[in-house]
Amino acid sequence: MWEAGQNADRVMRPAALLRAAGADEAPERLPIGARDRRLLALRQEWFGRRAFETVDDCPRCGACVEATFDTPPQSPAKAVAPVVVGELEIEYRLPDTTDLAALAGCDDPSAGRAMLASRCTGRELSDDAIAAIAKAMADADPDGDLRMLLTCPDCEHQWDSLFDPATYFWREVDAAAMRVFREIDALATAYGWTEREILSLPRTRRAAYLALVTS
Repeated sequence: MWEAGQNADRVMRPAALLRAAGADEAPERLPIGARDRRLLALRQEWFGRRAFETVDDCPRCGACVEATFDTPPQSPAKAVAPVVVGELEIEYRLPDTTDLAALAGCDDPSAGRAMLASRCTGRELSDDAIAAIAKAMADADPDGDLRMLLTCPDCEHQWDSLFDPATYFWREVDAAAMRVFREIDALATAYGWTEREILSLPRTRRAAYLALVTS
């Protein structure tokens, strides 16, 4: 799973992690909220119900704010239904990872919104129609934009801080892999065992040998 994440670019990495974990469907085609919920469930399966920790800067006074929170509750979603703008009825689908990858090189937010709306509707739209589609997408996939309410302890200012489950989970996977690599390095150096031999040891026995080496 770590190798899959390393070999994928940042945008496609969440789908690569789910595919490496054995996802049945094409994870890159999942709506962003559904994809991130799968990642949160996978994190709980691997690492348990431990809390999330985040750091952000207060937008008012610039203070560094640390926060700890549990898995965000799942938000109720509205059904995907055609959006009516004037006399125009517009059908759409929810954005997925392939859409984000297509927008990766776009630095203009307005152009990015227009491109995303075009990809998800198959047509060019006016600004009013794009705004209506964006609201419908947010209502139908609220977990695609998870935010935590933070409060600055210095000035008491409150703001919504974006929480990206995919980035957070990848950092934990990367850290866990590095710990395993360090264990392999220590045991291979001490005993001359191969990587395969070390990884075939039950976790408790591997930890016992590692304690002898590092004590």
